[in-house]
Amino acid sequence: MSAFPYTIFPLILRIAGAFRDKINILRTRDILRGGMAGAKIEDELKKCREHLEELVRERTADLQRINEELRKEIAARQGAEERARHLASFPQLNPNPVIEVASSGNISFCNPATGKILENLGMAKEDINAFLPADMDGILSSWNRKHEASHYRLVSVRDRTFAESIYLYPQFDGARIYARDITERKLAEEALRESEEKYRRLFENMGEGFALYELLYEDGKPVDWRVLELNDAYSLHTAIPRDRIVGRRMSDFSLEAVSEYLPRFAEVVAKQKSMAFETHTKLTGRHLHVMSFPAGPNRIANVITDITERKGAEEALQKSEERFRLIAETSSDLIFQIDLSGRIAYTSPAVQQFGYLPEEVVGKHFPDYVAPEYVPMATEAFRQSISGHRIDLFELSLVKKDGSPSMVEVSAAPIFHGGQIAGVQGIARDISERKRAEAALGESEERQRLAIAAASLGTWDYNPLTGALNWDSRCKELFGLPPEVSIDYETFLAGLHPEDRERTRRVVQAAFDPAGGGNFDIEYRTVGLKDGGVLRWIRATGRTFFNEEGRAIRFIGTVRDITKGKNAEAEIKKHLEELQAANAELARFNTAAVGRELRMIELKKEINELREKAGTGPLYPLDFEKEG
Repeated sequence: MSAFPYTIFPLILRIAGAFRDKINILRTRDILRGGMAGAKIEDELKKCREHLEELVRERTADLQRINEELRKEIAARQGAEERARHLASFPQLNPNPVIEVASSGNISFCNPATGKILENLGMAKEDINAFLPADMDGILSSWNRKHEASHYRLVSVRDRTFAESIYLYPQFDGARIYARDITERKLAEEALRESEEKYRRLFENMGEGFALYELLYEDGKPVDWRVLELNDAYSLHTAIPRDRIVGRRMSDFSLEAVSEYLPRFAEVVAKQKSMAFETHTKLTGRHLHVMSFPAGPNRIANVITDITERKGAEEALQKSEERFRLIAETSSDLIFQIDLSGRIAYTSPAVQQFGYLPEEVVGKHFPDYVAPEYVPMATEAFRQSISGHRIDLFELSLVKKDGSPSMVEVSAAPIFHGGQIAGVQGIARDISERKRAEAALGESEERQRLAIAAASLGTWDYNPLTGALNWDSRCKELFGLPPEVSIDYETFLAGLHPEDRERTRRVVQAAFDPAGGGNFDIEYRTVGLKDGGVLRWIRATGRTFFNEEGRAIRFIGTVRDITKGKNAEAEIKKHLEELQAANAELARFNTAAVGRELRMIELKKEINELREKAGTGPLYPLDFEKEG
């Protein structure tokens, strides 16, 4: 610890503070996000290093000036002490107090300077005992009076401090005291101790690691360095314990570090010029920024900053930019950036779908590529975006290179650099095909609507997840409801004939089961909720749509009034029943007539058989095959 010059503390802290301010430049992501080129970053780093080098030169000059002043002060103090020793032989001429004390403890002499100082302190000559040390009696009593002896004491007289050299002489049988006012020196020393303590606390608690090295040479060549001092932050950043390395050669601790860093440190000492570099310590796995600067003959001081988080942020930014580049280069959507002047700063390769190369449009004003009727809309969206607003999906038409229009869907948001809006970034998606499909779908839906209207069909659309149910006016009419009334699923069930309600509910639930395919086909009766209870027969057909989890998300279909058909069926059934009754009656009549005829045949047959037995021959002819 004693090898460390305390006077370098202010220098260390000033350079560390300047370094910390400058290193924040490197931590600012806006520089990179603003698209600053690598050369511009290197230029900024060069300026940072030059600024730090200038600070080192200034602080080194300050240190040299302070050392020169200290040297002069020491020389002057030594001269004063030499003069004091010379004047000691002439007490009357000595400008400092000289007091002689007999072995009895009484003051036997004092020079004029003593009285003058007492007078200046507002004290009387009789107060001269104030110059005697508190243990003066002890000093005299312990002296053997045979040999010379000396003592040194500090004595306070009022607000002044005197350093007193006490010499005991056998030939005088007493003591002579030479006093010197050291009040200013004591105050300066106290101030220096307080300052050193303050700087020491700051040195120990500063976030940057600091180390002071002394290069070691053999045959004029640098071979190693000795660690003179370091703070706790250095140990934290490097995992090198302070008590294990201070005062030792670095080669005793790590040969790898010597081979890696010695050439750099030697260059700093040889050129007396600071150097900055980045490194990675395996012991802690941390990334460090090292600022090495000359700190005297063969000495260098290192300020070490942990930049692990910054490196992590840079790597994350690099990965993010790489992902953005991949997305931009492979996306079919056009990604663009526009500066505050309205000029295109960047377009992704997707601009080629409109017939342009990126280099053709970069630097041009964006309205040049917007269809004239959409320019006011595009300009207003740009104005809102550079005012800090995010613009969600709006449509406009771009002009392709061949002059044809292309509808796009655009979203945009402001770009921020350093907390300030620097432009607009957005995505444009070509929706020309979708627009054509929408137009075709609109025509198809219109044809379908006309067909439904012509067939007097009603439509429904039900969301099983939310319970929302929509009927068109024809569907409501078939349930006896006016067009303006609101309906829900309970209204639907209430409008069913009581005898059909449960059956219909079961069929609807079955349609919600994906295992059944989701098809729906049923006939039921409605009871006319608000038209006097008119009974209608309805044929309902529809389909259920399911999500990936198999849940029913939409149930749509049509309803058709089949009342006339059902009534016709009832009439036909009635007539059929009447015809069936008539046929049954006829059948009964026929059955009775045929029975009588068969009985007559049986009787004729019995008579014939009796006549044959009697030998008279048959009376009635019964040859049915011939008759038939």
